[in-house]
Amino acid sequence: MSSTGALKPGCQVHAITCKVPNAEVGVFEQLLAKHEAFMRETHQPGGDSEPHAMVFTWCKSAGEESTLYGLHECYRGAKGCTEHLVVASAKAPQLLEEFGAIVGKHANSWVTFAPVIHTMKDSMVEGMAAVDCDKKMFQLHFNVDEGSDAEKEMDAFAADHAAFMEETHTPNGSGAEPSPLYFVWTKSAQFKDPFDPSKGSEPKVQFSLTEIYKGQEGCDAHMAAGQANAPLFARFQAVVEKHSVATCMMADVIRSMR
Repeated sequence: MSSTGALKPGCQVHAITCKVPNAEVGVFEQLLAKHEAFMRETHQPGGDSEPHAMVFTWCKSAGEESTLYGLHECYRGAKGCTEHLVVASAKAPQLLEEFGAIVGKHANSWVTFAPVIHTMKDSMVEGMAAVDCDKKMFQLHFNVDEGSDAEKEMDAFAADHAAFMEETHTPNGSGAEPSPLYFVWTKSAQFKDPFDPSKGSEPKVQFSLTEIYKGQEGCDAHMAAGQANAPLFARFQAVVEKHSVATCMMADVIRSMR
């Protein structure tokens, strides 16, 4: 596969989390198979053309009564996010309608057109190229009131967490664990229509955190490093308890483009 672009602030993300009753998992996963096929056909990276998906994953974490799923797509900027929906409307209108109906039924968080605000200093090109279906990921979404103390709290935590990642983690899966293949924080408006930002937004701010590792060892090492920084870990637990709307921890990557 040809190289992706560099991961940096200003890239944009579409990310959705869903909680699906186990009785409906079969239908949901049929949709994921169709979605992956569409992405492979229309979004393979290369050159300057859009849509150019730097990362595309669906993750899964099964429970006794329901299963959590997370979609994460990262593009080089707003143009890629927009062209993704343009291509879907033009080439797969039936899939887009089915996606809206099925995912809309189960979604507990829609994050769209979300700028990356933090990642590692490395471009993570090598790491992103290694993201496939035997990896593990964290996907957490947070929702706070616009202009509130909670927004300031999330801004500060995201910045400090990114500094912690830079200090304690080696990028690209190239060193001793924890060595993430991919890491981003995003911050965005909560749009009234996640497919059309022009329709306006709610007085809410959404944050999302996504990390992908080679396997369970990387996830465990990441958590151990976090727990070793007791003040930061306490803040992590606090923001999750107060502000999270979706939490996928150490989930299996089940769909990708590689």
